[in-house]
Amino acid sequence: MLVDEDLDAFVEDFGDPVTVASRGISSQKALIDQGWKDVISGTVRGLSFTLLGRADVFGQLTGNDLVVVESGFSAGSYYAFGAPMPVGDGAFVAVELNKVAT
Repeated sequence: MLVDEDLDAFVEDFGDPVTVASRGISSQKALIDQGWKDVISGTVRGLSFTLLGRADVFGQLTGNDLVVVESGFSAGSYYAFGAPMPVGDGAFVAVELNKVAT
């Protein structure tokens, strides 16, 4: 990324609005990826979700933070787990998410 590059442009068209009230994040766009699923005897038993977002916005998330994806295919509530992982030059981070049971 270039120093003055508009990072929001990378998620504007494909990102879902995400709110993390404990961090003061409101409707900030991020990409939500559903990576894998475990299927046992024809029933889905587990799903993997990853948030890809700006490091200056999502780089401090911890397991205590409730992440709310407001709309889109992956809409719902999640808890972050593990440390945010820098992607590429570090302008973005990947954050693993656990979906909150409904």
